[in-house]
Amino acid sequence: MSDIEQTGRWRATARLALAMVVTLAILVVFFVSLVEAPDQPDYPLGLVVAATGLPLAITLLVFWFAGRQERIDQRHGLYED
Repeated sequence: MSDIEQTGRWRATARLALAMVVTLAILVVFFVSLVEAPDQPDYPLGLVVAATGLPLAITLLVFWFAGRQERIDQRHGLYED
């Protein structure tokens, strides 16, 4: 792999990682905004949604990241059959 191809692959990987971090930050802010202040005696629905939704969203995001990284690797000839 030449230096130009390697630079292109790392640039694409860095963009993907940046997109992953930004998306994760947006998800965390969104789910934290669902959590209400504990001023009510009952269990807040926002906490339940955040506690179940955030891990699910992160899991889906990890699988999306792996698929996109696989496409980047295939585009640059670094993949396993």
